[in-house]
Amino acid sequence: MDEKFLILKYEKDFFTLSNTVKVFYKKIILCRLDEKPDHKIENKLITALISFIKNKDINLTLLSELLSIPTFVEIESEIENIDPLKIYKTIDELNHLFGTKLKEELHIKLQEIEKNLDKVWPEGKNERKLIETIWKLLLCSDDREIKGKIINYVDSNSMTLAKAAMNSFSRINCPERKIISNIFFNKWKNNSVVLDSWFSFNASIEIDEKTSSIEKLFENKFF
Repeated sequence: MDEKFLILKYEKDFFTLSNTVKVFYKKIILCRLDEKPDHKIENKLITALISFIKNKDINLTLLSELLSIPTFVEIESEIENIDPLKIYKTIDELNHLFGTKLKEELHIKLQEIEKNLDKVWPEGKNERKLIETIWKLLLCSDDREIKGKIINYVDSNSMTLAKAAMNSFSRINCPERKIISNIFFNKWKNNSVVLDSWFSFNASIEIDEKTSSIEKLFENKFF
């Protein structure tokens, strides 16, 4: 693993960097699933990520990839005996850990990119991709301040920003998630292409009485 950390320090190729970080993430998650967390690797990766965030010249799409902890779908293919609840719990714990450890740097990066979010495509596209990743990590760190800021973006005329704001709450069970869902629906209900994102979001989130909630989605006249 020491050689791979050297790759993170000296490599310039985007694909190699992204692939190497994914290897670390999967190693960390598999160790935690095996009840043997490797805190040394976790801390070294966090230190490396802090350096990437502080790098003013880093490609923002690459940074988004580096900060994105693998999803359930990416992890389930790596193990034989799948325990979905344990996998989700482990991924949530890791997002909380990394979001908390990177919080200061993430807020600074957020301030840097916010001024470019409203620029006309292709300008600002990298910032809009990165902001969803930052929002997710900060929300997972129990950052209360960020919730209000994200709600302001869900009513944005930018479809990308509105979707990013909504999707950042997918694993956060809180009253604001329902508020954001309602705002998004009311704004985009007459755009069937965009509204598909709303149906996907609501079908995937954890809520009580899941079956009846899914049935309500099917009954929605905009479905």
